[in-house]
Amino acid sequence: MTEDIPLFHMTSMAGSGETMLLRDLSVHPGITVASELFDKDHSLASQLQERFKARWPHTISLTSDEQVEIGYKPGSVLLIKQGV
Repeated sequence: MTEDIPLFHMTSMAGSGETMLLRDLSVHPGITVASELFDKDHSLASQLQERFKARWPHTISLTSDEQVEIGYKPGSVLLIKQGV
């Protein structure tokens, strides 16, 4: 079973306060933070990159297994963090 999940993307420079912001956002029940998927050989990386090229609003279809893999909180939006 898949679910369409709202998707947001955040890039930031090291030392910009991103870690504190992400820690604050990650405790919110409506936000799931997935960090550095692009730096790993991650099965979702190519799907995410294609979605970012599309027009807003971005969504991504994730299977139940993929949701578990990234720690998705049911009903939340997915914030992908990519450091620079």
